[in-house]
Amino acid sequence: MPFHVRLLHFTLKKSLSEIYAFVFIRTFALSMISVFIPMYLLKEIGLPFSSVLIYFISVYLFLILGYLLGYFISLKIGVKRVIMCSVPIYIFSYLFLYNLLSHNISLVLIGATMGIAHGIYWFGYSTNFATFSDRKHRGEEVKLWYILAALVGIIGPLLGGILLDNLGFYIVFVLAILLLIVSAFPLLGLDDRKLVHRLSFHDIFQKVNLENAPRYFVEGMRQTSESIFWPVFIFYFIPGYTSLGFVIAGSTLFSSFAIWFIGDKVDVVSRKLFTDFSSIIYGLVSIAKIFVKNFSQIFTIGILSHVSFGSAEIAAHALAFDESHNKKMLGFFMMREMIISLSGIFLLAVVLLSGLELLESLKLSFILLGAASLLQKLFQ
Repeated sequence: MPFHVRLLHFTLKKSLSEIYAFVFIRTFALSMISVFIPMYLLKEIGLPFSSVLIYFISVYLFLILGYLLGYFISLKIGVKRVIMCSVPIYIFSYLFLYNLLSHNISLVLIGATMGIAHGIYWFGYSTNFATFSDRKHRGEEVKLWYILAALVGIIGPLLGGILLDNLGFYIVFVLAILLLIVSAFPLLGLDDRKLVHRLSFHDIFQKVNLENAPRYFVEGMRQTSESIFWPVFIFYFIPGYTSLGFVIAGSTLFSSFAIWFIGDKVDVVSRKLFTDFSSIIYGLVSIAKIFVKNFSQIFTIGILSHVSFGSAEIAAHALAFDESHNKKMLGFFMMREMIISLSGIFLLAVVLLSGLELLESLKLSFILLGAASLLQKLFQ
């Protein structure tokens, strides 16, 4: 079935439509501010890069706690409504961030709230998508989610950058909080069901769950690099929030067209082969980042990075949802998300312990990620 027809089918499918609506609004809210948080801490608050790394390490540490909280909450209120519980925690984390200096709030506390919010959200999202999506067309359904994220990934950072340069962080934080409140409304009237399966240690760490651990480890490093190190690298060479937002939005726009067509192939070829090939391309692009120095080079490599990153993510997500049906779903997702979090901690910790200056630290992260992406297949 052509994708434009299936798009209507997915949107009208009640079991997923509320989740898509929530994801769209939530992603827009976060996209206006999230990419700028490292620069907010570095430039506006005046923290050293090492403190910024410590903040993000705390985010990843508490992500794991967030997954566990998501599980326990879903036992009480249901697997759909659990993702709504992340909204107030996101709001508190943004309030803490904005008042970091005036109220002397601990970076670890802020990282904890942000990590717990992310963890609860991703537990709920993964569980719902694996339950209600269509296996035969999962590549298309994951692509729809990615395209929705890309659409707001174009508008959000550009709008956020313009607002930051003209009105400051207060307005952007307020807008993000208001949108997060609005995002909860599509989920209020959900028919839901509580989890009945009790998660055990064996469910998480059984051998079959760990077979693809290297792939999830590299996936976590990719996400960490794209959300933290790459935006800081752009800002180093092209100062200004509008400029950063423009580069992120522009590269996302160009790459979205390629990903639109790439997503269809995920359902007709081997998803493992697709993931491996995309990971190799992304590894080469990641290493190439250390050589860029001007706007045109950054913009070009940004497009290549987004295309290869998006291709790898679409295939990896589709494959993960497939694998969850062949194993105990909750244990599988808990293991996968823990490995992704630990890989982020690993990359951040290595860069932190290197003691290098800012630019050298960023280049080190790209080299480590590139090497891991190229060598991923050897460890599977």
